[in-house]
Amino acid sequence: MGRPAAYMGGACDIDAHFVDNEIVFDTTFCGDWAASFWQDDANCAPLAACCNDYAAASPGVFSKAYVLLG
Repeated sequence: MGRPAAYMGGACDIDAHFVDNEIVFDTTFCGDWAASFWQDDANCAPLAACCNDYAAASPGVFSKAYVLLG
């Protein structure tokens, strides 16, 4: 996998403090990033007033969206 990006040395007992954790992937399509340029984008602006409106009216366009882990 390569070298870690950070090494947290010291006497901390990681196993005692980090147990039963879950990874959560936020698949928000219309967050701050999309909202910041939607109206100024020549491809997006004609589709709807904002990204949220487009996503709500067009759920089928996201049917093949996926996350590839590996």
